[in-house]
Amino acid sequence: PRSTLFPYPTLFRSADAVGLGRPTQAERLYEQAVARAGDVPWRITVRIDWVATEVALVTGRATAAAEPAERALAVSRAAGGVRHTVKSTMMLGATLTAGGTPDGRKRAKGLLTEALRASLTWGMFSLTWPSALSLAELAPADHDHLTKIASDALTSVFWWSDVTMRRLAATSPWLPTALIRSGEATRRSARLTT
Repeated sequence: PRSTLFPYPTLFRSADAVGLGRPTQAERLYEQAVARAGDVPWRITVRIDWVATEVALVTGRATAAAEPAERALAVSRAAGGVRHTVKSTMMLGATLTAGGTPDGRKRAKGLLTEALRASLTWGMFSLTWPSALSLAELAPADHDHLTKIASDALTSVFWWSDVTMRRLAATSPWLPTALIRSGEATRRSARLTT
């Protein structure tokens, strides 16, 4: 029988292609992964929806990104997965921000605030920086404060990553490398607050 984990490597390659700014490759790999997926555990279902959201966003289809983002959040909450819920909340908030409707942006602000607080509470700094930056777009009065939170979180994530991950991150067109401060971050300096 086909393993339920079979689509996983292809799904990761699709997400990597998004990160490297290769939308055509990302979409092709995503379609391959979905075609191979059978009955998969909830975590893989959520990851499939995350990648669907990312592929739709990177190919300029913000409206199409909303459905898988909503689904990922619903499944994550139902399963009680803390990290999956935080990431899904952040992704849906970012998707609604990209959609640009007034109602969507209002809901996005609430979702991103929730994701930011939860990511800080749980020390999930890889989710803190995109939540803070997306929220800064929606809250101009708090822009500088939120950008500092993003910078602190991103610097912490960057310096605690291995050399290969730092090299890949530095080449990503999506990573705001200008926010990464020089010098190695410490665990204490990563204790951020909103």
